[in-house]
Amino acid sequence: MCQTGFLANKLDQQSINDISKFSVRVFAQVVATGHIQGDAIVSSDYAIKVVNILYYHDE
Repeated sequence: MCQTGFLANKLDQQSINDISKFSVRVFAQVVATGHIQGDAIVSSDYAIKVVNILYYHDE
């Protein structure tokens, strides 16, 4: 699980746009939920950001 977190952090740093950056952060927080339950809430916040970016001005 730790290796996955480090890989996700590296992918986050190499992200080319906000969608990929926040998507990687969602994944990283989901992985971290295994040992810190509060990370599930952070993961959902990042997921909401991804959806807001994808569907900006979409009713």
